[in-house]
Formats: sequence, C-alpha cells, structure tokens
Amino acid sequence: MLWINHKATAFSAAWAITGKPLFALGAALFSVMPDAIEFILGPLLARHRGVWHNPLTWLALFAGAWITLALSGFGGFPFQACFPRRIFPEALALTPDLLILAAMFGVAMHLVTDALSISGIPVWRRRRLAGRLYRTGGISEWIVSLAMVAVLLIARWMVWK
Repeated sequence: MLWINHKATAFSAAWAITGKPLFALGAALFSVMPDAIEFILGPLLARHRGVWHNPLTWLALFAGAWITLALSGFGGFPFQACFPRRIFPEALALTPDLLILAAMFGVAMHLVTDALSISGIPVWRRRRLAGRLYRTGGISEWIVSLAMVAVLLIARWMVWK
C-alpha cells in the first residue's frame, strides 16, 4: 500500500476508536514504520515485506518496549490507555506509554492493510497472509483505502456524535 493510504487508514481507524485526533496523528505517522525501516536499511539488508512486515517481529519489539517502560517506572499496564477517556487527559500530554501505543496502533494498521493486498505479509517461515483485495499502487488499492476510510469515519460519526 502507498504511504498516503497507510496514513489515511491508520488516522481514520485511530480517530474512530479513540476520538482523539492527536493520538490518531501519532498512529498515522508511525503507520509507515515497517516500510521506512526497509527503505533505510536498503534492499541488501531488508527485503520488502520481509521480516519488518512480520507481526511476530513487531510483537517482540513492542513487548520489549513495554517491559523496558514498566521497569523504568514510566509506563503502566499497556492497554489501560486504550480506553477513550484515559487515552489523553484534556491537557495534550504525550507520555512514553502513549507514544508506544500510537506506534503499535500505526504499525498494526500497516500490517492489516498490507495483509489485504495480493502479496500479503509473512506470518511464519514461508507462509503469508494475503487477502488479495488489491494490487499495490493500482486503482483497486485506492478503492479499498477510500472504502476503509469512509466506513471508519462513518462509524466515528455514528458512535461519537
């Protein structure tokens, strides 16, 4: 999926679920992290939709981040921040645990949307998860992305009005 579509779907999903635009912006910015890491490492070190698109890689990284935060005294139970009334106090404080949660959400949306593509994402050894709904860069990608954004924004409007 193109980066603009990753950002749009991640922002829409985060905003629909939390109702917090700042958290949604963080999720949108982090939503391109798997591709950005592969781009920085280059084709010799990281194959596209390889290890950095594997959910197990990110599960291990984020578990390590939460454990580090918990041991350092900065973070609490990771998912207590998922509840909309808790996710941001009215003062727009960005704490380390909320930044990690935004990163988790953005990366998760990246993996979900890439899993819907024809090429999919790796899940275990040579097995891939592929929904085969769109071809990256094609008109089908734009249709799937716009449909996801529309459904999420309508859901946001219906639930949070």
